Amino acid sequence: MQDMRLGYFVEPLDKFDRTQLRMTVDSWSNALRSHRFPKSSIQFFHNEGKLLKAINGGELDAAILYGYQIAQFRDRIPVTPAILLGEAQAPKVKLILLVRTDSKITSLDQLRGKRIMVDTARLGKLPFIWLRRCLADESVPATAEDFANLEPVHDAFHSLAPVFFKNADACILTRRGYARNAELNQQLVDELKVLKESEPLASKVLVFSETTKPARRKAILEQSGELPPAVFEQSFIRSSVEVLTAIKEDDLKSIGDLVSESTPPVTVSDFYAPEGEAEITTTIDNSPKPEGQE
Repeated sequence: MQDMRLGYFVEPLDKFDRTQLRMTVDSWSNALRSHRFPKSSIQFFHNEGKLLKAINGGELDAAILYGYQIAQFRDRIPVTPAILLGEAQAPKVKLILLVRTDSKITSLDQLRGKRIMVDTARLGKLPFIWLRRCLADESVPATAEDFANLEPVHDAFHSLAPVFFKNADACILTRRGYARNAELNQQLVDELKVLKESEPLASKVLVFSETTKPARRKAILEQSGELPPAVFEQSFIRSSVEVLTAIKEDDLKSIGDLVSESTPPVTVSDFYAPEGEAEITTTIDNSPKPEGQE
């Protein structure tokens, strides 16, 4: 039996997300009690610098990162991508930019100054990185003032609804999120149209620290594979994970190209970000207890 030290990156938490995170920790703890993890430490980070330094320092066996984080920091923090976390039919995500069918917006240049809803759930900064790439591809100047009305939301519905009801001009979300909402409301298909669509991009990836030895990696992967899909769906912060897909060599190419072509070089100050609120750590101890001890 093996212990596991896992790091997980989440965006800064509001009150609702804190409640969800506590529920996640509880569900993970209960699920692991019946599997081969005697004692596991799960640490949730909302500061990139602290998480990456923990990986680099050998404090974690594995971590769950956004694909763009791997592309941005791989030269500074060597990790080994192991598993794509995604749905069975689509382990990667496609992003789409939607406007109303009756909108006069026909190009990205016309989005400057407009209200744009951005679904960041399970995506982090990926939609903003992709938008920057789209603007660069069309040679559209993009200052902070031009796109001051980008509004992050935490699910597909809240990105779609303001556009549908004419309270926003455009929205960015996943193709999958749009399809699920369209199944419930066919009017979305009639009222909204796709202005831009991305190629498939890696969203969440489980990586190993370079200090994690091969035998330990194998043991952790084998034990993780024993957990039923529902555990991952509950555990990975509402990430709707239905399958663990072994990563292939070219799975991170598209996200790497996106980051390298759309973002400025990462600086030391970006990497070692100022400390934010305290991280949340939970230790799940399923070790056998001495007889008579609770």
